[in-house]
Amino acid sequence: MTHMKKRLLSIALFVCGLLLWKPVSAEAAEQTVANLVLMVDFENDQKNDFATGYKAVEDMYNTTDVSGVHSYIEAISDGKVDVKSFFPQDYNGSFQAITLPGSAADYAQSDDSGFIAAVISGMNTLLEGGKLESISGDQLDTWQNDRQQLDGCIDNITFLVQAPTNGTFYPHAASYGGDLTLYGKKVAQYNIVPRNNLIIATGTCLGYAVVAHEFLHSLGAPDLYRTGGNNVEGQPVGIWDEMAEPLVYASYPLTYTRKDLGWLDISTVTESGEYTLQPATATTGNRAYILKTSRSDSEFFVVEYRPNNQNRFGYDSFYTKELYNAQGGLIVYRVNTSVEDHTNVKGENYIYVYRPGTAQDCEAATEESKVTSGVNAVRDAAITPTGNRMSLGNADLSAPCTEDTIFYSGGSNSGIVINNVTFNDDGTATFHVEFPVLKEEEYWQMQGASVSGLKNATLNGSEDGSKLFLAGMKGESPWKAYLYSFDSTLGNWTELCGTDAYPAYTDVLYADDRIYMAYSDTGGKKSCVVRYENGTFVPIYTSQDIWANNAKLLYRDGKIWLFYYGGKEIHLVDVSSGNAYQPLTVSDTVANPSPFYYQGKWYVAYSNSKGPFGTGDEKGRIAGYENGSWKDVYEIKSSSQITQMDTCVIGEKIYVVAVDGNKDAIYLTGDENGWTEEKLADIKVTNGIQLVVKNQIPYIFWVEGTKLQAKYFKDGTWTELAGTISNDTGDFDVFCTGDMLYTATSSNGGNVSVRKMKTVEGTPDPDPAPGPEVEAGNVVLTLPLGYDSSAKIYIDGVEAASTAWQNDESRRLVAISNIAQLGTTAKTAAVYQYNASGIPTGMYVWRLSYNGSYYTATAVPEFENLFSYHGFSVRYTGNTGLRCTLGIDTAKKTQLISSSGLSGYRIKEMGTLIMRPDLHAQYPMVYGSSKLGGGKTYGVINGKFSDKVIRRVNGRDQFANVLTKLPPERYNTSYIFRAYAVMEKDGSSVVIYGPEMSRSMYTVCKQILNRGDFKPGTSGYKFLKNIVDSVEK
Repeated sequence: MTHMKKRLLSIALFVCGLLLWKPVSAEAAEQTVANLVLMVDFENDQKNDFATGYKAVEDMYNTTDVSGVHSYIEAISDGKVDVKSFFPQDYNGSFQAITLPGSAADYAQSDDSGFIAAVISGMNTLLEGGKLESISGDQLDTWQNDRQQLDGCIDNITFLVQAPTNGTFYPHAASYGGDLTLYGKKVAQYNIVPRNNLIIATGTCLGYAVVAHEFLHSLGAPDLYRTGGNNVEGQPVGIWDEMAEPLVYASYPLTYTRKDLGWLDISTVTESGEYTLQPATATTGNRAYILKTSRSDSEFFVVEYRPNNQNRFGYDSFYTKELYNAQGGLIVYRVNTSVEDHTNVKGENYIYVYRPGTAQDCEAATEESKVTSGVNAVRDAAITPTGNRMSLGNADLSAPCTEDTIFYSGGSNSGIVINNVTFNDDGTATFHVEFPVLKEEEYWQMQGASVSGLKNATLNGSEDGSKLFLAGMKGESPWKAYLYSFDSTLGNWTELCGTDAYPAYTDVLYADDRIYMAYSDTGGKKSCVVRYENGTFVPIYTSQDIWANNAKLLYRDGKIWLFYYGGKEIHLVDVSSGNAYQPLTVSDTVANPSPFYYQGKWYVAYSNSKGPFGTGDEKGRIAGYENGSWKDVYEIKSSSQITQMDTCVIGEKIYVVAVDGNKDAIYLTGDENGWTEEKLADIKVTNGIQLVVKNQIPYIFWVEGTKLQAKYFKDGTWTELAGTISNDTGDFDVFCTGDMLYTATSSNGGNVSVRKMKTVEGTPDPDPAPGPEVEAGNVVLTLPLGYDSSAKIYIDGVEAASTAWQNDESRRLVAISNIAQLGTTAKTAAVYQYNASGIPTGMYVWRLSYNGSYYTATAVPEFENLFSYHGFSVRYTGNTGLRCTLGIDTAKKTQLISSSGLSGYRIKEMGTLIMRPDLHAQYPMVYGSSKLGGGKTYGVINGKFSDKVIRRVNGRDQFANVLTKLPPERYNTSYIFRAYAVMEKDGSSVVIYGPEMSRSMYTVCKQILNRGDFKPGTSGYKFLKNIVDSVEK
């Protein structure tokens, strides 16, 4: 019945569906917009009302009273838009018809292209014959519009068509994508309005409201009625905006619609108080206020004054009760900027006007008026000083939407109350607004403004919450992965850097005062890890080819780890060294696993998804990595099908949340005594679940439909955490730091909002402080993959003994306080792996920090394999001696000697240290020791700068030093060589050392002789033979 009444009251129901119009800002200055009006008929239909009524059509555009298109646009735009319409068929005192062959039905195709091409072709033919008015193309191309590239295009063409509403011929606006030209300008934006939407009689043409509606689309206004989604019959806006329900006499667009078009500004109110509004039809002053709380950045409320109009033929004349059964007054509506394309067409409410009697399904907008039978309750939306509706809102934040609340999408009450409405003698309206007091410990608060266009958001930051970082995907062909930081001074998110990526996932990690981001490469086959440094991304790892579904960055024992999965495989990589664990493989497809580290080992909670053609089971399992492979250690018993898992470890306790095949959550805890499981049937998960534990209170975050919600477990009960967090959630991430929970939600409309809320009071988490062995001036070093207990560990260049820590051979306990040769606080640790032949195969470095009790080690992945060994040789001519060739990574050296350095480190000096073995046993072989030989290869040498590179091979700059003037009694002494580099970082110096290597002159000479490098009798052969003989004889 409501639908039928609307058809009677409107000229016609119509759809503007070819384009979804996004609101844009027009120029602030006045603009002239050209509009070429073409009246078209068809040869076989034998009817052309335009031939006799064309003057009435022209008057409909040009008249200065309220029924004119031009005057209406001028009024609602505050005079900022001046429409100039052209009628080329009115020529030389008569009307020149544009008559297309055939009938209208011949052109009623699925799109407009055939009709438009025929009209433009006919126009050009008539112009060539001198039968139409000749118009300068520049007169038709006057609008300075940045919404589309319209330079060189006609601003707008309106096709008035002698045809019934059918196929192509229904009122709508669109943009032509072809190359047709008219008057020397391209055809771009256009409107089509059929004849039956116009009333042409007795020299008058009504229908300006429909024509203006379509023209407003060309200016950028969206549709505010529905054509899709659920509840198509609903009216979110109704008669309160021309873009929702155009009637015979046009209504003003909502003030926010006009703001979107750049025609006026609206002040934002965040504090309680009394405010005064000018009528929406006024030309100056506050025509509306935006009401905003900290609970949402994408949603807010607008209040404006739409007074009764006693002129039943004027704008907003529907407020005369006898005509449309509506009452003027204050109206309040919600704007949800996260709705895609900023329109109501698809069923989501971009703009929603609050009306009395809101139903439980608060977004449906199908409520029927209790004042007038058969019409939508949106007609009763006005708040007035007297009558049925004198206030709006409910201060009880727990009140449902059915209690006349000003609610967010989904029904959550904002707590705002509007009352004490007064209509003043000067034509203004005054009202009081009361905002709720929102506390961080009770409600989710926005952390800065939403980031527009971002998806796949992930969140991380410092332990104290002083630094927050956000990563996500943005753009479309090409996509980019972007990194943002929260600027506490500005109170907003600031873009740091972006890189080309595939739109699959991102992750961000803040560790050791560095920011890392993971993403998928542009081909979608590789997982990439970069570090943000000096305004750019520095690549530090790229995976093997695999179509990864997701990736996660982890920090453990001073190292960065990358966890990623796709297809049948789960991968875990030590990014610092590039060494990878053997992949964990399932039968069919990995289903959303989660890694965790427990008692010195890595574990993965995982399941298999077999799909319609799989063979494996779908049970949830936990596997641990031991002796080079993954082994299952637990199987979930509550369900035989697990689709997703998330994990957390606090102290000696493991927390797990899983989702079963019925979308129910399962909560598990485990420790050395076993596992417990609890099914949480009231948590229904349709799109993601995450687990956080803080102060021994677990929090579960999940999405049901598009609602992000959370519960926490305390005193034996699961309790809802402050209601719905977001009603428009595509994906999300959770981060906890200090006493604050943060969520980053990606809306389906393409924006990311970060919210925060204080954690619930609980018992402090167990302190993971090191045991008594570490507290005695020691450090624990976690060896990279590929290093074993035979690897040699050095502290500031001095070799140190180590033992397994907590029976874990991969974690070495070093008693730094027992190294007498140091004599100072240690700065660095390094480990060198050697093969069975004693050749160094790996180098890894940590930065040490001392807290007065024990040391902590932070990996410096930039120095991994910085130095290398390339063999010994002999100089047998001139200043003869024993030569050791060493190398440095060419790319890293290039950065280290640059002005920006490598992660802040810059080389000041580099070379080789040489020492006798007997002295090495007594004195440290470190830079500055008095018992050293050697020399510089990079730095100032004899007053001049020098960079001695003997060759560049396989990405290494090789350099060498020669030990000369050896007495015969030292030919058989194995001298020790090592590379060194004096670095500077943040004004402090640190020395990085390469692995030690030793050889004697005798040994090297004998090896060369045995290889046959020199023929007997040559000078080289004689030199080598003399040294060998002097030792052996």
